[in-house]
Amino acid sequence: MTSECRYTDVTKVSFGERDRISGIFPQPAKEKLTVRYYAINAGAGTLMVTDMNGKAVISQSRNLVKGAQSIVVPVEKLAAGVYMVTIADKSGNKVSQSFLRQ
Repeated sequence: MTSECRYTDVTKVSFGERDRISGIFPQPAKEKLTVRYYAINAGAGTLMVTDMNGKAVISQSRNLVKGAQSIVVPVEKLAAGVYMVTIADKSGNKVSQSFLRQ
């Protein structure tokens, strides 16, 4: 081993911009669930909540804005359990994340 030090070139790695859910709160949810969502394009979209059997229990048409947004979903009528929230844009891009209803 030597005390020699060498540097290499820095390479930028980009995974591309994409729609994403950046957070869901509160966890567990009781009455309302807030979904923080980032859309790369504005336009029509759909928010769907499904149970763990894949059955849609909430479906909402949404006008998605480009960039960050918060979507509030009423969940007080759902039974306690684990659910999946999915947001789909007009291009068919989908993002999902699970949450717990208390």
